Amino acid sequence: MGFVIREKAILSDEFYKIFQRSKYEEFLCDLMNLSTIVFPHSYQHIPNQSNGECDFVDLVDHKKYDAKLPFDKKIGEIIGGQRDYFNWYKLFITLEEEFGEFIEKRGTIQIKDLKIYQIILDRINSTKADENVILFFPLPIVLDIQDSFTSCFMGDMLSSIFSELKKQINLGKEIVAVYPDGFGNIVLRRLNDNQREYLKYERLNKYFNYEKELNRD
Repeated sequence: MGFVIREKAILSDEFYKIFQRSKYEEFLCDLMNLSTIVFPHSYQHIPNQSNGECDFVDLVDHKKYDAKLPFDKKIGEIIGGQRDYFNWYKLFITLEEEFGEFIEKRGTIQIKDLKIYQIILDRINSTKADENVILFFPLPIVLDIQDSFTSCFMGDMLSSIFSELKKQINLGKEIVAVYPDGFGNIVLRRLNDNQREYLKYERLNKYFNYEKELNRD
């Protein structure tokens, strides 16, 4: 017996604004300061970045963080120019299907050849050596269920990508993924040790709402 996952996505007319740097950096800074596990200190947003400054700084140990949207130019054009949310969502379903094919044909397809891996690698390489990375996905990029054994200990697309990144490049920095889980939470997930934190954050409900339902097959 298996499970059937049904997902509903509600994207508002203002969804495109979440892709604006001023917006997503504001929300990420809020989440960082609400966090007590993945981000245990206090954090400041750096509004003036004209000289290549980082996006956020830890006020205790002075670690630097840079926020990245893991999208390519095509996806950016669909949202920013066309505001075609339907086809934007379809593109991400394609990325998930690509990873599913990798799982099915493990050994014949390498994860480093997947488009989502290449996009994330490019975003990480665009940061400075002393900057940690926050990847903001405004959709449930993986199945993540709070207090679930599967979520905590089984691999998924993000953990597989991180494992490959460690083989390919010198990862001397934290990589944190931020995404909605589809069950009313925003997940903060440090990929280095798979530490997760689930936060309620209603300010993003203005832009998107995802609902996942799991039923036995």
